[in-house]
Amino acid sequence: MSDTDTKKPGQYVFGASPAAPVQPLKFVHEQPPTYRIFHADGVWGMVNIQGNVQMDFFLERSPRPDFVTFQAKDGISYSEIPELKFKHGGPDDNTVMREFQAGIVMNLATAIQVHTVLGNFIRLAQTQAQVAAQIIDQKK
Repeated sequence: MSDTDTKKPGQYVFGASPAAPVQPLKFVHEQPPTYRIFHADGVWGMVNIQGNVQMDFFLERSPRPDFVTFQAKDGISYSEIPELKFKHGGPDDNTVMREFQAGIVMNLATAIQVHTVLGNFIRLAQTQAQVAAQIIDQKK
């Protein structure tokens, strides 16, 4: 029996008997029109009551006014400086708005997989940053 005839750890074999040869399994990746990419400045997480890992990703920004009032005459704005009204904070305080963009709920197996993939990308990014820093140092 060759190596290709036995199931290897981590391989998916659906509906096959233990003696059946391993065959390729094709995963088709689709992206619906509602697919979006979000920027994340941070994450708030928890293990929910069902034991799933929940992560809520947010971006941080300064407060923006809830509304702006300009002085107008005959329906034409003529004031250069509008009156700004803020519900939370304002331009002169230390308020930071956290706008939650997306929440992801994962079972433990998926959370472990995300942890592994994220760890791999972090190591890759760190290596790339070190190489870039070395190139910059060599040019000095």
